[in-house]
Amino acid sequence: IPADTYFSEDGKKAIVNIRSQDNKDRWIALLDLEKGTLKSLDRQRDEAWINGPGIGYSAGYETMGWLPDNKHIYFQSEATGYSHLYLLNVENGDKKQLTKGDFEVFDPFISKDQKSWFLTTSEVGAGERHFYKMPLMGGKMEKLTNMTGNNDVYLSPDEKQMAILYSY
Repeated sequence: IPADTYFSEDGKKAIVNIRSQDNKDRWIALLDLEKGTLKSLDRQRDEAWINGPGIGYSAGYETMGWLPDNKHIYFQSEATGYSHLYLLNVENGDKKQLTKGDFEVFDPFISKDQKSWFLTTSEVGAGERHFYKMPLMGGKMEKLTNMTGNNDVYLSPDEKQMAILYSY
């Protein structure tokens, strides 16, 4: 299956997201732009299927990219059985799980000031979705919604106001 390529903001580094044809393996590799070689950074294997929020074809897109420091990448993985957000330092290989628990993470994105994550999770319960803010390098998630049910949040351009499409 063709690989997706993600370039660092400074254009000096690139990672590729590679999947096996049977969708049981996914590799994230660092692409050496001068030599054209690959260095494996992360591999996920699932005998059933690699999929889930932010992962795979049914997600509609992959959660993957670079932090502003041009040395950490972010991605989602179901390594724990739930789709969580991870950081990986491409220079030393250190991997950090930013979210943990028996819940899924949906649609994480970096704030415009590049200091935080905004993300939706099912932490409260399988039938509920709440919107959170979390420091960019990980830490305590601050819950920004409180209505029981599904809270689908749209931020204003300055990220100071929320419009919530809510269902219960």
